[in-house]
Amino acid sequence: IAARSPAMRASPAADPRASPRGGTAPRRSRRLRRARATALAACLACCLPTAGAVAVLESLTPGGLPVGTDLLVTLAGSGFEPAASASGPFSTCRFTAAATGEEFSTTAEVAPSAASARCGVPGSAPAGAYTVTLVGPTGTAAADYFEALTVWLYDAAAVSLDKVRPPGGPRAGGTVITLEGSGFAAYGTDGADLCCVFAGANSCSAPATLLTTLTSGTTRASCIVPAWAAGGAESLSVEITLSGTAGGAELPVTASGEAFFYYDEPTVLAVSPAAGAAAGGYPVTVTGSGFGALVRAFGPEGKSYPRLRLGSASTDAVAHAGPPSFLNDTMAVFDEAPFAPAGAREAGLALNGVDFVDGAGPDAAVAVSGAYAPVLVSVLFSADATTLVVRFDSQPTDRASLPGIFDCAAVLDDDTAAAVRGDSAADVPSGCFWEDDSTLVAQLTQRSTARSGVRAGVRAGVLRAKSCSGKSGETEASCPANAAATLPIPVDAACVGGACPPVVAQLNAPVRISRCAGESIRLDAGESYGVGARPPRFQWGAHPASDNAAALNNYFASDAVVEAAGRPVLRVPAALLASGSAWRFLLRVDNFLGARSRVFEWAVERDALEIPTLYIEGPFELEVNPSEPLLIAGVARLAACFPQGPGDRNSTEVDFRWSHEQTAATETGEVFTGAEAEAFDLGLGAGATKSVLQLGSFSLRPAVTYTLALAASMRGRPDLSARARVKVRARRQEIQPILSGGDRRVSALRPLIVSAADSYDPNVDPRIGGAESLDFAWTVSRRADTPDGLPETAVDLNSLGVDAAKSSLRVEPDSLSAGSYTVTVTVTQPRSGSAASASVAVEVVEGDTVSVSLKGLPWVKYNAVWNRKTERFVLDARVDLPSLAAVQEGQFSYEWRALEVVGDTPKDAQRLDLTDDAVTSTGARTRNLAFRSGALTAGATYRFELFASSPLYARPAFAAVQLSTNRNPFGGEIQVSPETGGVAVDTQFTVRATGWKDDAEDLPLEYAFEYLRLGAASASSLAGSGLFEALAERSRSNEAGVYLPAGNLTVAVAVADSFGAEARASTAVVVGEPPALTLSEVNAVIFRAQ
Repeated sequence: IAARSPAMRASPAADPRASPRGGTAPRRSRRLRRARATALAACLACCLPTAGAVAVLESLTPGGLPVGTDLLVTLAGSGFEPAASASGPFSTCRFTAAATGEEFSTTAEVAPSAASARCGVPGSAPAGAYTVTLVGPTGTAAADYFEALTVWLYDAAAVSLDKVRPPGGPRAGGTVITLEGSGFAAYGTDGADLCCVFAGANSCSAPATLLTTLTSGTTRASCIVPAWAAGGAESLSVEITLSGTAGGAELPVTASGEAFFYYDEPTVLAVSPAAGAAAGGYPVTVTGSGFGALVRAFGPEGKSYPRLRLGSASTDAVAHAGPPSFLNDTMAVFDEAPFAPAGAREAGLALNGVDFVDGAGPDAAVAVSGAYAPVLVSVLFSADATTLVVRFDSQPTDRASLPGIFDCAAVLDDDTAAAVRGDSAADVPSGCFWEDDSTLVAQLTQRSTARSGVRAGVRAGVLRAKSCSGKSGETEASCPANAAATLPIPVDAACVGGACPPVVAQLNAPVRISRCAGESIRLDAGESYGVGARPPRFQWGAHPASDNAAALNNYFASDAVVEAAGRPVLRVPAALLASGSAWRFLLRVDNFLGARSRVFEWAVERDALEIPTLYIEGPFELEVNPSEPLLIAGVARLAACFPQGPGDRNSTEVDFRWSHEQTAATETGEVFTGAEAEAFDLGLGAGATKSVLQLGSFSLRPAVTYTLALAASMRGRPDLSARARVKVRARRQEIQPILSGGDRRVSALRPLIVSAADSYDPNVDPRIGGAESLDFAWTVSRRADTPDGLPETAVDLNSLGVDAAKSSLRVEPDSLSAGSYTVTVTVTQPRSGSAASASVAVEVVEGDTVSVSLKGLPWVKYNAVWNRKTERFVLDARVDLPSLAAVQEGQFSYEWRALEVVGDTPKDAQRLDLTDDAVTSTGARTRNLAFRSGALTAGATYRFELFASSPLYARPAFAAVQLSTNRNPFGGEIQVSPETGGVAVDTQFTVRATGWKDDAEDLPLEYAFEYLRLGAASASSLAGSGLFEALAERSRSNEAGVYLPAGNLTVAVAVADSFGAEARASTAVVVGEPPALTLSEVNAVIFRAQ
């Protein structure tokens, strides 16, 4: 018997043969294990004390203080009033050395609020780490919130500041300085105690970031200097403290005498030579004023800092040259120019090597020509640490002629490509794609071995300058290929933009459970974010004020839980909850880059009745596109002691009711009330009485957060009711400007008509958010007829009598001369102010001719693979005949071309074969073009061109359109538990999709589980074959409880983003034959499955 696990099912504890893991085993060993587990849990629950009124220590500041200081440590928490200590008021702070266990005590001063206490540092305590707690007269200690609080006592004499680099900067401030010395350390929460102290202040002037220690042992930190105070000194004293949150006159700071010098920005007037090769290497002279500021302040040392660049400050992928061989106040000579992309490149000079000032005017620029070998400049994790971002210098590359998603080994060296995938199974989707001409993105799997400090690199000979692409006669000397190169992934700032984003712990669980002694609690932290590509480490705890807190924390610290720290779901055994009624569970999450979340709390209470256990699948906070339907599923499990059985089936029915509790502005958190709240009301009525809530597209308003509640009550006992909540945020999507027709060729004798009437706001129902609700602004510019890339010339539409504010643009005949034009529309939503633009290229020709246009492409994203005909990709064309033409459309012949685009260049050598029946269903010679599912590549850009010819016209009509296909979810896999020993019929398996990622605008993801009676099959290779059988319908929950048939199986997951792009992964599972069952046992199994 194979049955899908229903949303409402009996607790495993109600079945005498059900295992906590869902499997079956020989009865004797099973009973023995259960007896041992029950005895242990009962011992923990009964023999360890529970807390009533509890004093709780939550934090301390500062995290580090000098040995023997008079400064105080402040403990923060709750319940420090005398009643919380059985032995009287808390009067002592106890410091326990982490290394030796030696204890030291000082007097505690408890604040009247009973929420904080101050402790002196024990004068005799040596340097080192100490746990700190608050104790009463007889030793009763306050409880630790999540873990023991630690303060570091350090030797202030061992902390010294030796250098500040750069030693100066412009008066505007903002210079990032690096401090070098000894003994630097980051104490306190997020290292907040490490601070720069400017101008002799007695408090933290600017937070400092601890950098990696040099191999010489020199410690380093960085901070940002403020702007120069008008009328102030030319130099600013700079020191560092390890106890910045302490403040006060006794703040321990270094006494180095180091200072930061302010100077007026120099002026760059001219540069010579006026022209140079892209590869650099030639001498450059820069003239201007104010070049000698650091030399005057620091003597000859000041000459070592200036740097030269050729190029814009808009990119960090610009090479620097320096120091100069000659420098005075008006001239700087650099022996070798840095490499720079072809074009007019202004000279930029940084006196301190960091803060550049660009020249202005033609005399301050170099006309750079030619090309050089692409240079690797950085390897970083993306802002969310799910991809590896490989950047080359600002000269555009040819992208190795690779479109879409491709094998990373085509560009990355073998070691890096292997690190990207790790030991993931072959069918786990992962690859590389070009974000732009200089940025390669590698999709990391959850088994990736890429880490901070690990070197990553590119193979030799795969990239050249984009300007070399497609040119004949180019030599290796004029268009050299890149050299093999590696760079370390930084430790100090491992992510794009600097520091990686914080980890945020999220937890989903019931908020109430029944009174039954057999109730367990399922804690799901799977929706924590900021965790990056690899599985995070989940650390669990119980708030000291929880019932059975000591027993629960012992369980969370047990080997079994610690060893499973990479699993996001934890079930708290019923035995540990039996004697309690209120718990506050704690969660902290660490990611693979070492970032740590703040502690997240989730409260659960025990009801006095046999209520069902209720939770909502998926994350507690959900973000969706307003244009997509919303589906949220609740799951109710019967109370372990609720009367039930095959003869009592009606009593197990559960009634559900969804309600809309609250609406708030996402950005500000302001809760709407009164008429404003009524305007956002979802109007949940009779249709909201199922476990699954379905809302149609555009039910939610963008930038608004909705709090929804689900109530579940037993049909025969309405008093047995549970409640759960979920927050749904509707993100704001971009306006979709749709231009019909595509690029085209038109006659100057005919009107030029370009329509944007199909444009829409995807945040609003089309009935009220179509073109009539949008504002339009048109521009037309004439492109230069020469290929030198000169700026376009704007056409004065007003002088032509054109209304540029309509949804369609009409330029009358003979208004435009022959040439190439760019027509652009900017579409604005007046209510929100959001706007977007789109353009088409138009070739205007002399004489009369027909034109052909393509229907606009209205969807936000198009997929390369689809499962429904309504999703297929079809291009519709229309021939616009001259009004007096004695020609019929049927007299035209058509020819389609489909080219893959690399960068912005269509590659004729990478043309799709449109005559192949596996590619199109129409062929290449019909007016319309229809593609087969899977013929296009996910993440690729294509240009589709149509030529329409007639014997009556010498020149064929032409139209073209370009689009990019959606990238699929990536990086995840599927896990099945139990992995071994499962038995058909009896074992309930847990299938879970883990580690799946996608672009932020494509979220949320949905999951569908299925299986195939073939253990070695690949889900990707058999996708769409019809051989797989469904296990759980598609939903936003990445986990399902299922029953599997006996045999060698392939269990798979299909993961789809909000636009329908799909990826798959699978794993092999062996399921044992079921034991012989009596009729009553069969009935019990069927009842449990139903």
